[in-house]
Amino acid sequence: MYEVCIYTKDITCNPNYDGCAISLPASKAEIEDALQRALGVWEKITMSWNSFFWPEFLIPILENCEPTIKEADVLATGIFYFLMNFNIYKYEAVLHFLSELTMRSLINAAFSLERFEFYAGIHSEEELGAFAIEMDVLPILESLSEEIYDLLSEKKVGTYMVEQENGVFTEEGYCFRFEEGWNDVYDEKIQNFKEESNCPNF
Repeated sequence: MYEVCIYTKDITCNPNYDGCAISLPASKAEIEDALQRALGVWEKITMSWNSFFWPEFLIPILENCEPTIKEADVLATGIFYFLMNFNIYKYEAVLHFLSELTMRSLINAAFSLERFEFYAGIHSEEELGAFAIEMDVLPILESLSEEIYDLLSEKKVGTYMVEQENGVFTEEGYCFRFEEGWNDVYDEKIQNFKEESNCPNF
């Protein structure tokens, strides 16, 4: 779960005002209850991000994007769902493939992780090449004899893979895309919430 603290913009200057914390993903009723306890309305709130719950790499991005509570909830839903199958560091790596960091792109990326491959613990072309040779993941090498395999340069193999796959290295591993496009779910997720919540602005 991903906790945020909701504040009403008009009264954040009050030193006795603490806002209201809520764990995301949350139901519409839970969000509306949190808004009431924060003395806020949908269009006049701000949020703070608890680094104990949210990935550290994501907090400055969210602070810059200033998402609505519903956008934060949809993003948390995507991250929480895919964490059952994917590592959070894969999501961090996939963000490198975005042309811009907006709430639309962050949400769509969270629901598109299956279009990418991530090799944890691979940090260089040489390590990538060694992994590819050992695990036989590069089709172009399949026809080579074992004697030729022993002569391969791990660094050159890794460099070739990065160039062919347009892959990226992060502090946690290597990532590349194997299926084009994004799952554009932003409009659908937000529209579904509008139709179900009776809250016109968020």
